[in-house]
Amino acid sequence: MPRGGPTAKQIAPGLPPTKEGTPIMTWNERVLGEPTAADLAAIEAEWPLIDAELAVVDAEIRILSTGRPVPLDWRRLRRAEHQMLAAWLRLIVARQPRADVRGAAS
Repeated sequence: MPRGGPTAKQIAPGLPPTKEGTPIMTWNERVLGEPTAADLAAIEAEWPLIDAELAVVDAEIRILSTGRPVPLDWRRLRRAEHQMLAAWLRLIVARQPRADVRGAAS
């Protein structure tokens, strides 16, 4: 093995190397196809959580990028965290198997 580590041909045979020697991952070589209907349904079900997590990141960035966060910035972060936890809870409840309610009363 060369002194600098494995070569691009040893890492990923068949992929063209870049100028730096690392292989290029092209779209056609790694993607097996379009997302299935089940993949898209899972993304759609998780989208409220993804959106809430992005709101938390936005609030954190705002706090970190200002020299002196104001109380409204902290409120925005708390609200975003609350919405994220609520989205997690809704997703978990939605994924729970449903019990037959009619059989429970007898």
